[in-house]
Amino acid sequence: MDRYDKYRQHFLKNIRKRLEEWETVEEIAHQDVYRLLHSIAGTAAMIGMDDIGNYARKLMEQWGEDEQKNGGQKK
Repeated sequence: MDRYDKYRQHFLKNIRKRLEEWETVEEIAHQDVYRLLHSIAGTAAMIGMDDIGNYARKLMEQWGEDEQKNGGQKK
């Protein structure tokens, strides 16, 4: 068990909690998804989950590009 295990567990628990909350709503705002991805990208890198952080950053880039292409409209 390394020094980041408890942080990783807490991190994943928080992500699961957010996703469970989102299951109960009809629509999720763009900025809420972007904020979650931003949080995942930053936190994952600090606790040694680089692959997850890199993937979140990639999704943020794609999400931002899609939003610009669509003029801010949902798909």
